Amino acid sequence: LQKAMGEARIFLNAKQASARRFESETVKAKAVKELGQLQAQLQEAQQKLNPLKNVRQDFVQRTAAQKVMQEVLEKLSPAEVDVDRAEEATVLLKSEGNSKEMMQQAQQAVIKAGDHLNTVLRFIEAKKKTAVGLAKEELNKL
Repeated sequence: LQKAMGEARIFLNAKQASARRFESETVKAKAVKELGQLQAQLQEAQQKLNPLKNVRQDFVQRTAAQKVMQEVLEKLSPAEVDVDRAEEATVLLKSEGNSKEMMQQAQQAVIKAGDHLNTVLRFIEAKKKTAVGLAKEELNKL
């Protein structure tokens, strides 16, 4: 649509230039007036189109941001589960005593949670480097 409007503007400008070369002043005035009206209509249509063009771009950016945030949440949810398990293991360790087996389980749970969190953080940083617009803003909030 934007391309068609540009072509129409070029066409009208060419016709106006041609109309100025008419010999009859009345025909020239009438042609210039009508072409001027068409240009005014074209300008009005362009002004109506511009906000719609921005709405579409905003929608695309919001959709991309939602997709990126969904990816982050999908990576973060399992990491949260690992952190909860690590917390549970350390709480059990405090309340039930320090058996060697419980200590190892708690350490493994903490290591697994830490690794998972580091993976998620690396993922977020990678996304921040490639994201643009609204998606980048949302990632920077994290």
